[in-house]
Amino acid sequence: LTSRHLNIKVDKSVREVVLVRDYDCSIQAFMTRGEVLLEIDNVRVHLQNACADGDEKEIKTLSKQLEKLNEQSESCLHKLEEQGKLRDEWRDVCLAFVTFSTQQARQKILEEYRYSRYS
Repeated sequence: LTSRHLNIKVDKSVREVVLVRDYDCSIQAFMTRGEVLLEIDNVRVHLQNACADGDEKEIKTLSKQLEKLNEQSESCLHKLEEQGKLRDEWRDVCLAFVTFSTQQARQKILEEYRYSRYS
């Protein structure tokens, strides 16, 4: 992201500004869904084996487990779909990284910023 993306005027002392935005744990939901999908595959294999063996008790247990895992997967998917509708501009900024062209520019900006925080 550069100053033109931020809609601000920046002189040549600032090379780049990068914003870190709040994705409301979407990455964690994505990872969780992946883990749940793997577990669903494992349970399905065990369920097929239980069906082949005719183990009714195991079939019932695995079916319930599969149902719960499918609900978890749908919950994660719903959260990801909601987050996917949001544009980056609509998300809160958590952090910003500024890259300066020179050490002198960095020092000058840091001095100005230090004093601006107390006014």
